[in-house]
Amino acid sequence: MKRVLSLVLSLMMLAGAWVVLPAVSVADDGLTDSGLDYTESTEILKNPNMGYPAHASISMSDTMSARNDSGFMWYYINISNYSGANSMLPESVTWPANRVDRPISDRALAAFRKTLDNLRENGGSCFMRFVYDWDGQAGREPSSIDTIINHIEQLCGVVSDYADICFGFECGIIGVFGEMHSSIYCGSQFANPIIDAYLDNTPDTMVLMVRTPAYITQYLGVSRSELATLVTEKGSPEYRLSYFNDGYMNSDNDLGTWYNRAQDIQFLSRQAAHGAYGGEFGSAYWILPCNSCLPENAIPEMYTT
Repeated sequence: MKRVLSLVLSLMMLAGAWVVLPAVSVADDGLTDSGLDYTESTEILKNPNMGYPAHASISMSDTMSARNDSGFMWYYINISNYSGANSMLPESVTWPANRVDRPISDRALAAFRKTLDNLRENGGSCFMRFVYDWDGQAGREPSSIDTIINHIEQLCGVVSDYADICFGFECGIIGVFGEMHSSIYCGSQFANPIIDAYLDNTPDTMVLMVRTPAYITQYLGVSRSELATLVTEKGSPEYRLSYFNDGYMNSDNDLGTWYNRAQDIQFLSRQAAHGAYGGEFGSAYWILPCNSCLPENAIPEMYTT
């Protein structure tokens, strides 16, 4: 399923004018000339971590090579080579015999690190999602939650050294496309430790986006109605949490993203003030009757969410 990724961050985008700041001078009448130049420019502005990123899939393997990217990147990190799959894998799907639950190899981690080195040297930035499934097949995660946690720790151990260019993650990793659904690991007994593994093994500056507000309420142990007024404190684990909405404008609840749209967005508006909000416009195949998709509502919806 082909999708177009849209990432919306909570920082104001620069647009319309290129601002140049020369030395300040004082006119004869005592007024200060700021020297600002408002001449229109069509040059591309480098706004790190904003707008539409370039997508790149990285298949982790014992023989992989490093990439050499620049600009704003969304890395889709496929780690299925280190999974033996689980009971949700259909019998009709043949899983390669050499794929078993095991740690990610040092060779793969070194190539991953070199990819981030190159991105840094090229002045780029990124965010990423780790996945076991890349084309919509359930059951590709390891059979043990301990293996999943270990993979997160291994990968985050690398990414943590690049906090200057990587602002965070789409939690993902479980479910089809790493979208946190259609998986034996979606329950809080598994999802909460997965969230903790990201938060415990990355710097406080990195944001963690989960698929829906439900993952945040179950992580915090609060009701869905409490989310509307919940205020997180800087320095707390939950301060770093936000959403990635992979059903954006596909139905009135964005394919199950929102339980109560108004309440969930109130929480989002506070978290996005210091974090991130990302996601995808889903395939036209999935679009259901949707008020927010109507021409008269689409633009206001995009300004809101």
